[in-house]
Amino acid sequence: MKAMASELNMYQAQVNEYKYEIERITRELQEMKRKYYEQKRRDQAVRQNRDQAKMLSPMHRQPAQGNQRFTGGGYNLAI
Repeated sequence: MKAMASELNMYQAQVNEYKYEIERITRELQEMKRKYYEQKRRDQAVRQNRDQAKMLSPMHRQPAQGNQRFTGGGYNLAI
């Protein structure tokens, strides 16, 4: 009977250790998720800023002057 009681105490201690380990890992997982989503938001903001800057760059703007001529309609005229 004493042996079983000591085994029970040992298993209870082991269960408490496992519970503590689960809590620790859960906190670590939540922290990693928080960092991941924070980084994802930053990357998305950088990507949006880059796309907006690209749309405002001189290459993508319409020319303000009307003296620029395009011929051929974009087709290759060399035969």
